Amino acid sequence: MEEFKSAALLFSVFAPFSWLAAMLLSGMYKTAAKRHLLFLLLFAGFTYILTYAKFEGHLVFYTELFTLQAFIVPMLFPLFYLYFKTITSEKMCYNWKYYIHFLMPFLLSIAYFTVSKIWMNQEEEMLFMQSILHSEPESGTKFVFGFYLYSFGRLYYLVSSLFYLILISRCYRRYKALIINIFPSDQTKELNWIKGVGLLLIGVALFNSVIHYLRNNELASQDMLIAISYITFGTFFWTVGLFGYRQPDIYNSAEIIKTERFDNNVRIDKSAIEAYLNTSKAYLNPEMNIYHLCTAFKTNRTYLSSEINNQFQLNFRSLINSYRIVEAKSLILESKKNHHAISFEQIAIDSGFNSYSSFLRVFKTVEGISPSEYYKKT
Repeated sequence: MEEFKSAALLFSVFAPFSWLAAMLLSGMYKTAAKRHLLFLLLFAGFTYILTYAKFEGHLVFYTELFTLQAFIVPMLFPLFYLYFKTITSEKMCYNWKYYIHFLMPFLLSIAYFTVSKIWMNQEEEMLFMQSILHSEPESGTKFVFGFYLYSFGRLYYLVSSLFYLILISRCYRRYKALIINIFPSDQTKELNWIKGVGLLLIGVALFNSVIHYLRNNELASQDMLIAISYITFGTFFWTVGLFGYRQPDIYNSAEIIKTERFDNNVRIDKSAIEAYLNTSKAYLNPEMNIYHLCTAFKTNRTYLSSEINNQFQLNFRSLINSYRIVEAKSLILESKKNHHAISFEQIAIDSGFNSYSSFLRVFKTVEGISPSEYYKKT
């Protein structure tokens, strides 16, 4: 069991560092989202190196870097939240609301540094660290204060992990409500992998809760709990690294900046939108989004989304897909009329969908039957 625990601890180190290396070697760190992911993986890898040192008895190494760990460990959940917020936000704002997520980890790190590196000498620092690992505070003001500071840090990490779970869940719900007013069906925008990662994140939070509830001396003998916990942590960061590495940028910042400059006083009616779509057939472009319409009408996204919702009683996604389904039905009828061999995959492309799976899903939703059933029925 000791070997299994050691392997699990090493896996938790390998998982984030492997994708960190992949990102650095491929140069995939030039966008804001990728930089947030890079720092998340870096902090996670460093955290689990120190965890390995802690459980494997490398006390001197663990003691020397403990004050840095006091900043990095409480930053893991905020960094994942900030990474997710970056990839799902039209425009990331780096104001005080962004930097406040760094405040408490920074203060905890300063407090630990003051206590262990300034107030205590080297011998006292080692004794203090031993008392923490054995969950038995030494007598003396320095040690008692340091022990309660450490206990507060553990409690803060536990509470903050639950807090950020809620923030991430709310962020995801807002994103799902937003993209239907910006993009038609597009699997690269859906972030379906977040659902699986979310389940792993809940597992991470649960094991974190158990680990931080137990005293260090109680936890040290729980090899199976340690192994399962750190396999879960490693799996979480491996999955985040994998999908984060593959995930392209969702928004085109140049499009957003361009449409933000348009006059807010422009007014557009339903007939103008219909005329534009019927004439330009812009919906046949699989890369079409609402910013294309904003450019055509010289207005901003917020206003145009609102007008589409009010005038059509539809969101942008439903509106564009309704035109695409009409086009697809026309192509199906034309193929049947002319006795041509039919390829529903080609029809999906020709009607503006970027994948057959999206076409099939939308067609069934709109018509209540599959494209092949529609072909047989007509």
